[in-house]
Amino acid sequence: MACGSHDSSVRVSTDSLVIKRCRKCSLHFAIHPPKATKEYYADFSLDDYMAYYGPFRRRIFRQNWADFQKIFAKGKALDFGASFGWFLAVAPASWQATGIEQSALAIAHARSQNLDVRQGDEQTLSALKDTYDLITLWNVVEHLPRPDLVLSQARKLLAPHGLIALSFPNRKGLINQAAYWAYALSGGRVKKPLFTLFQVGIDAPHLFHYSASDMERLLTAAGFKVLTVKGQPIVDLKNLAGRIKLESGSTSGFKQVILNAVTLAMCFCSALLRLPDEIVVYAQKTEREM
Repeated sequence: MACGSHDSSVRVSTDSLVIKRCRKCSLHFAIHPPKATKEYYADFSLDDYMAYYGPFRRRIFRQNWADFQKIFAKGKALDFGASFGWFLAVAPASWQATGIEQSALAIAHARSQNLDVRQGDEQTLSALKDTYDLITLWNVVEHLPRPDLVLSQARKLLAPHGLIALSFPNRKGLINQAAYWAYALSGGRVKKPLFTLFQVGIDAPHLFHYSASDMERLLTAAGFKVLTVKGQPIVDLKNLAGRIKLESGSTSGFKQVILNAVTLAMCFCSALLRLPDEIVVYAQKTEREM
């Protein structure tokens, strides 16, 4: 665990998913059935996925880049888990940005946009010899079986005082907590929200459910000083219809109206209660040797 403990209790137990909780630090981790073989994006209409996430992620990434440029005006960046290359697509001209991605489908799309995205995984990261000023893991760390090793390797690839940036679903976010409450209050009958959170049946499911403090502990142990911890949108409120279409396959009818209303209400309450459902953390490499 992030705290070094191996003492845990079972919080959720189904045939398709077991979720355990560390008794010391409360980090949640999942035990999935044997790995699925289908492509991560196979459950989505690719056109709908791109139409919803493309503009949404680019908008968020522009703000991330604005944050980074307050520290480094230029440099060399590596986006690990680059997906369709949206972070690279909005990189300032003063930055040289490269991506590593596993999905052949996502790589093909990124390359069709003349983006430098290469096939690879954790082993590829450990084999790199270049030095970077910035390494990003956007919605990646929750998929990694050994996040500690990946963070340690990222530190080795960073220049002195280089930055690492991560985003991940927040275990303490309102929507995330609601999924656990629904399971508990229904006596285990309402399981789908948790299955969605942990991406049950997907080739690369979520293995951990972090809070901000969990991630700060991991980063500190890996040799980083945390600079910024903040909430980040997990739902594009400017395109709720696109989100509903992506998840339900339909943009019409009473169901969409209800889902839109619930999503709006949950997002409003998340902001009001300061319980964001996605967290972004920026951290800087420390000088100490690992």
